[in-house]
Amino acid sequence: MPARKKKKREPWKVIRDGSVEVTIYQEKAGFRVTWYFAGKRERKFFVEAKEADSFAKQKATSLGSARPKGEAENDEDLRYLRQLRQRLGETPLHVAVDFFLQHNAKAKLAPALIQDVLAELAGKMREDKKSPGYVQAFERYLQPIATALPRKMHTLSAAELDACIRNYSESSYTRYRMASYLKTLFNWARDVKKALPKGETEADFVNMPDPKPGEIRIYTPEEMRLLLTFAKDDHERALLALGGFVGLRNSEITGEFTGHGALPIASILFDAQAVKVVQKVQLRAVTRFAPLLPNARSWLEPLRGKAGSAAPFPRAGRVIGSIVERINQAHEDDPDWVPMRPKRNGLRRSHISYRTAITRDVPRVADECNTSPEKIRLHYRQPGLEEVAHRWYAITPPGRSLPDSPTAIGGASSAVRNAGS
Repeated sequence: MPARKKKKREPWKVIRDGSVEVTIYQEKAGFRVTWYFAGKRERKFFVEAKEADSFAKQKATSLGSARPKGEAENDEDLRYLRQLRQRLGETPLHVAVDFFLQHNAKAKLAPALIQDVLAELAGKMREDKKSPGYVQAFERYLQPIATALPRKMHTLSAAELDACIRNYSESSYTRYRMASYLKTLFNWARDVKKALPKGETEADFVNMPDPKPGEIRIYTPEEMRLLLTFAKDDHERALLALGGFVGLRNSEITGEFTGHGALPIASILFDAQAVKVVQKVQLRAVTRFAPLLPNARSWLEPLRGKAGSAAPFPRAGRVIGSIVERINQAHEDDPDWVPMRPKRNGLRRSHISYRTAITRDVPRVADECNTSPEKIRLHYRQPGLEEVAHRWYAITPPGRSLPDSPTAIGGASSAVRNAGS
């Protein structure tokens, strides 16, 4: 009988006594000894390897000596047990028993399609007043799996789920989010819907990529000029300016994943040279006034005095993707053209990187963009960006120029600082 596929985690040492198996895993802080007793997995942690090894040997010996013994060498039960061990080979007896119990339990399940379970759990989350952004992301990341594997959940294997996630995206962050949400879905299906047997689910064996973000990618001034040139109207240019020259999040501009509307044009305070980001559409529960730098103001000026939203789009990423597609199509006959690709959160990341290079004031930029100084120091601060940053904030509409004041880009007016007072 083939052993159940397990997580790719190699043990540090395995102690065996007949069919008894005691495993030692090395962790960051020490060593963890695991074994099975009465059908349950037991664990004990040790700081020193010597202590863990000694305990594992004693435990294997004690569990091995607890095997049933007959009164005579030819006892029928002992002979049958020896036959079973021979047939199992190196597979421990408890593994075979667990495999049988788990698969035999499937006959008592209440089978459910993954699509139905996803819809029901998302509905429960909404009833429980879960964050609208979380629920939307939960559905968005799991819907591709439910569409690709429209089967009952107890028939899905970890290999199928893992392949589906890998085929959907090359991004380790996206795959991590999908695998994480998948575990939540399978655990709920097991504990509440009783659609899966007790114990670990197949989602527990899906590969979990490293969620740490890779290199922060930002747009160059030349790329930003192309984006603004190929934007088809003032609203698309407003989206680019608010993200790239003011540093607002996509969710703060369009309201995506928040359940609220897009940023109103009335929140752009032209006279105060600030953009008011209200509490209900912001990641953190505060209201802030982001500086409206001169070049951002020049791109947003066509919206001044109008009603409605500055960027009335459901998803900022799709708008940027369509602009990039138009740019590539316009250059497809150029043999030297390198196709342009959208950069995840590239507008806001560009602003934070360039703004930090010019001001050299990390706490100030963190306050303006509602992030932490530690995050800026870790991801955004780069040497040699100052000259490029000045070119970034010199991007203006055709026929318009910036004031010559040295504080026009690096400084913030008193009107901005006092806008909320």
